[in-house]
Amino acid sequence: MWRTIFLCLCLCGNILIYPAWAEDTEKAELTSLSGSAQVLLQGSDDYTGAEEGMELKSGDKIKTGNGGSVEVSFNSDNTNLVRLSENTRVEISLSGDEKLQMSEGEVFASVNSLSGSSAFEIRTPTAVSGARGTDWVTKVTEEGTDVEAIDSQPYVRHFETSGKLSSQPTFITPGEMTTVKRFQKPTAFRPIQEGRRQQWQALKQDVRRRAGEAIQKRQQRQPFNRNEFMRKIRQQKNPSVFRPLQTGQQDEQNEFKPQVSGGSKQAKELTVGQQPLGGQKQFPPNQPQQPKPDNNKNKPPQRGAFVPRGGGGR
Repeated sequence: MWRTIFLCLCLCGNILIYPAWAEDTEKAELTSLSGSAQVLLQGSDDYTGAEEGMELKSGDKIKTGNGGSVEVSFNSDNTNLVRLSENTRVEISLSGDEKLQMSEGEVFASVNSLSGSSAFEIRTPTAVSGARGTDWVTKVTEEGTDVEAIDSQPYVRHFETSGKLSSQPTFITPGEMTTVKRFQKPTAFRPIQEGRRQQWQALKQDVRRRAGEAIQKRQQRQPFNRNEFMRKIRQQKNPSVFRPLQTGQQDEQNEFKPQVSGGSKQAKELTVGQQPLGGQKQFPPNQPQQPKPDNNKNKPPQRGAFVPRGGGGR
C-alpha cells in the first residue's frame, strides 16, 4: 500500500514539476537567450521578441541577430540541447530524428539522452548532421556545411544529385571536421583548431549550467500560454482593434449624427407632412413656392425719378 502511495506521489510530483511537457513531448523549450533574438510562431505573420520559457512546436522559427544567441532544450531534463550562435536562422522540425532545419548560421548541439536507437539530426541545405549522444557543431557556409566533432563521433549524410539523402552516414573522428558541398560527399577530415575546440568544450559547461537553472525557473513560473502570447502579439500589431471602450464612451465611427435641413440629399427628400430636423418648413414636392406680388408695379413714379423713354422717341 505504501509503495503504491509513494509511486502516486512521485507521479504527481513529476506532473507538477514539468506541467508543460506532460501533455505533449513533441515540443521544445527556449531555455536561455542573450542579445537580439526573435521567433515566428505558427499562425503569426511577423517575427516577435523571443522570451525564456517559450514552448516551441514544429514549424516555429528562430533567428538571432548580431551578438545574439539562443539555447533550446528538447526534453524535460534539459539534457538534449542546442545553442544558436549569432546571425542564425532555424526552424523547429520535430519530425522523427530531425529536430532542426538550419538555413544559415551556426548551431552547437549537446545530446546525452535519447531513447532506443533514435538520433538527433540537424538538416541544412547540403547535408544532415546527427548523433546519438555527443557534442558537435554544424555551420552553414557559402561552400556548404561544416561539421565539427567536438567530442565522440557525430555523423553526416550528404544529398545525392537526385536530391535523395545518402543512406550511409559518415562518422567523423573526434577533434576533426569535414565540409559537405552541394551534391558532394564529405571532404577528407581535417583537424579542428585546438583553441576553437577548447572554446566549445568550455561553452558546453555554461550551456549545461544554464539548462539546470532553466529547470528551476520552469518550476517557479506559470506554464507558457501560447494562445495568450499570440493574442498579445496581435494586440500590439493592431492596438485600436483591441482597445476597450470606457464607460459612457461612444464609438466615434458609430455615433449617430442628425442631419440638418438642406444639408444633404436625404434631408431634402422628406415626404409630405414631415418637418426637417432643422425646424424650418419645407414645401411639398412638385409644389413650387408662389412668387410674392409686386405692389410697386402700378404706382406712379416719384417726382424727380428717371423715366426711360419708349421706343420711337424723337
